[in-house]
Amino acid sequence: MGFPGIVLDDFEGAEYERVPVDVMNTDGEAVKSCSYMFNN
Repeated sequence: MGFPGIVLDDFEGAEYERVPVDVMNTDGEAVKSCSYMFNN
């Protein structure tokens, strides 16, 4: 993975949706990244 964030890899075979989220980098600045959220 080339980005910080959360990856839910426990749901194999499920559909995932990439959504932009605000995460804190090592400098304490808010940066845009991607998080995988479970798409019901």
